[in-house]
Amino acid sequence: FVLKRCNVTGGESIIYDSQKSPIYKTTLSPGKGMFQEDRELYHHATGVHSTNNRIGYRDIIGLDFTYVFQ
Repeated sequence: FVLKRCNVTGGESIIYDSQKSPIYKTTLSPGKGMFQEDRELYHHATGVHSTNNRIGYRDIIGLDFTYVFQ
């Protein structure tokens, strides 16, 4: 989940199938996030780069959880 982006490019979020072929790509804007199952899908985010010779940042929140079946 992206909270804020300031003076950056990049940060593309990519989801891959079980053969590690990309199936979805996007650059999330503030207030947007992704949710996906990690047992058969994989994810990666590219790096961010500052723009205009200024300090840049991307604030994110990442969560992982596991279902426990009883």
